[in-house]
Amino acid sequence: MLPLYLYIVAGFLLAVTVGRMLIPKIILISKKKRILDMPNARKVHSSQIPRLGGVAFFPAIMMAYWFVRGLFWQFNTFDAVVPFEDFLFFTTGLMLICIVGITDDISGLSYKCKFVFQVVGALLLVLPYCYIDNLQGLFGLYAIPAWAGVPFTLLLLVALVNAANLIDGVDGLCSGLGVLIFSVLSLLNLLAGNAHLALLGACAVGATLVFFMYNVFGRKLKIFMGDSGSLILGYIAAFLCLQLVVGAQHGHAVPHLTLISLMGVVFVPMADMTRVFAQRILSGKSPFTPDKRHIHHKFLQLGYTHLQCTLMIVLIQAVYIVGNFLLADRVNINVALLINIAAMVVLVLSLNARIRRRERRWL
Repeated sequence: MLPLYLYIVAGFLLAVTVGRMLIPKIILISKKKRILDMPNARKVHSSQIPRLGGVAFFPAIMMAYWFVRGLFWQFNTFDAVVPFEDFLFFTTGLMLICIVGITDDISGLSYKCKFVFQVVGALLLVLPYCYIDNLQGLFGLYAIPAWAGVPFTLLLLVALVNAANLIDGVDGLCSGLGVLIFSVLSLLNLLAGNAHLALLGACAVGATLVFFMYNVFGRKLKIFMGDSGSLILGYIAAFLCLQLVVGAQHGHAVPHLTLISLMGVVFVPMADMTRVFAQRILSGKSPFTPDKRHIHHKFLQLGYTHLQCTLMIVLIQAVYIVGNFLLADRVNINVALLINIAAMVVLVLSLNARIRRRERRWL
């Protein structure tokens, strides 16, 4: 019987290997077929870049995951905390999200169409009776019935998928956050006693890390992930988060893990999306109208490079993760939420003030 960590490492390395084999081929095909991301007024790049990098995520992650999970069955006996059917629904939903993303990258889809498919994908995750049934005192609520828990869970799942899609604005940002978030989710699932979910997180780390290197440091082989990549990363993160919540509800809890501390793992993209949507709605625009209000745009306006923006935002996300786990057992869950929101408001206001001072100096 091999140690569990060897399977986790094997999944990571296999995902890295498959991703490393696929991405150069995808870049070549994208260039030949002219599937390129064109610069425009709302884009932050000035050249034509292949945008199908996310196509490598599904095969790299799922080939590594299912192969190594097969080795689990072949050579070891591990208790599966998550029923096998949950993984079948998840894989089906991931295939659907992947197809939607690829279609959007190649020919374009309306946000309404993408939203409908995101809801369907979220329904597949909830279908095996996986939903949040206890708010742990958030807003003064504890146990909630299915008629409230299911739509609330669907809302959070769709929001997380969209948040991953919208945070993909500068080189390495979505993938950099992905590496951090999947690493944390893999560790949390390992602590919760679910080796299979920890393996899935490790495979996601491997594939995302390979893409990060090409996206950030590639010259002739530079590539964007496109919607096919960001939607897949958001969907996998949503699945892993949901399983942690459901597992805790069934006795597989992780110390210091509450709804707020788990939200802290993905707080930066979720908070940024919520803020931008609110500003657009207050301006009388559709929340899906593209603009340059995101947090990475603010760092760019201050003169930082793409890599500097990515590193600072990933660091901010890391601080949120550590901070929320420290707060989990020390303050009320509603107070913790207010602290999270207040910290983000202060950050955005300080960035805005720095941008105004910079603009005045240039006048």
